Amino acid sequence: SRYATVKLAESTSACSCRLFSASSDTTHSEPDSQPEQAPPVNPVTGDGERLEKLRNLRVLLQQNRIETARGVLTSLVRSGSAPFTSPKDLFSAFSLSSPSLRNNFSYLLLSVLTESKMISEATDLFFALRNEGIFPSSDSVTLLLDHLVKAKQFRVTVNVFLNLLESDFRPSKFMYGKAIQAAVKLSDLGKGLELFNRMKHDRISPTVFIYNVLIDGSCKTGRIKDAEELFDEMLKRRLVPTLVTYNTLIDGYCKAG
Repeated sequence: SRYATVKLAESTSACSCRLFSASSDTTHSEPDSQPEQAPPVNPVTGDGERLEKLRNLRVLLQQNRIETARGVLTSLVRSGSAPFTSPKDLFSAFSLSSPSLRNNFSYLLLSVLTESKMISEATDLFFALRNEGIFPSSDSVTLLLDHLVKAKQFRVTVNVFLNLLESDFRPSKFMYGKAIQAAVKLSDLGKGLELFNRMKHDRISPTVFIYNVLIDGSCKTGRIKDAEELFDEMLKRRLVPTLVTYNTLIDGYCKAG
């Protein structure tokens, strides 16, 4: 009787062990038809490299280490924006990861692109920012207009400036000067004079440079009378003509006969 009881207990224990083992295997095994999948990549931050670069830039801006951030950003865009597909992609990713810093980041990125002579990318970013309701800083726009003229992108210069006029932004004398210069370079003296009159209407005093540009444009199109009127207006505004002013007028008179 005692022997039978012991054998029954051993048999019951063995069955319990087999049931527990079978239950555990069933819980942890995966069917062959459903292989384990990697976690999805976050579309905002992308892979780890993107996330790390965005975090680094965010920390630098938060600590107001602007020049260090500028250096990091310059290296990033000159390397082809890797691991970002374009400067606009970089801006979009940063905006989503750090929305409170996106304006400051946009100013810095636009300046870096312009200083790196990536004029096409800088212009694309400018219009992308405007479409999102972001207005670049005055310094970054000034830099962009200057480099656009130097790159002889006169049509783009005028388009960028006209975009400025559509907003509440008040362009500086320098910005007006670059836009008027670009218009005259495009042989569109009418647009140059239109911007010139808009400038005066907004109570922004034209510079000697602007008068020289318009006098030159007038002389080259045979409009000597208009050139003389611009010269007289300069004197009334107590602006001092330069050698460029006089040489331009003399050249115009000679060509007009």
